[in-house]
Amino acid sequence: MSLFGNKNITTVTTTKPATTWRRRFLLVLLLILTLGVVYTAFVMYYIKSEGERTGVVRKLSLKGYVFKTWEGELQMSSFITPADPSQTINGGNIWLFSSEGNDVTIDALKKAEQHGQRVTLHYKEYVKIFPWRGDTPYFIMGVEDVK
Repeated sequence: MSLFGNKNITTVTTTKPATTWRRRFLLVLLLILTLGVVYTAFVMYYIKSEGERTGVVRKLSLKGYVFKTWEGELQMSSFITPADPSQTINGGNIWLFSSEGNDVTIDALKKAEQHGQRVTLHYKEYVKIFPWRGDTPYFIMGVEDVK
């Protein structure tokens, strides 16, 4: 029996819509953040292609206002003279590349630029570039002298 003598009092239970709404909001926010992290990791580390380019390094410089990156130009020779295969006629095909700052690779690129020797650059192409990595999607992984 109740305190006031009324036996027909029913209790009403209420749900807390604010708690449900907050929980849904946090789940959606977590999902968006997770998708953003997965997308960033994909475009930052997925290698679109790998290859080699041969030519003469024309330019190599450390560029950038905030993020300093090594940027360069490779002049790819279009023609090899028939009389002497070691001699090439310079064509107008310029290939732009970046380097991730490996000291051995940078030293080899500097040496190749200073001496004007033909080199083969081994590179990886990434899906998207970020300012702290370089200006181009092509990153040099190794340098090989051409004999």
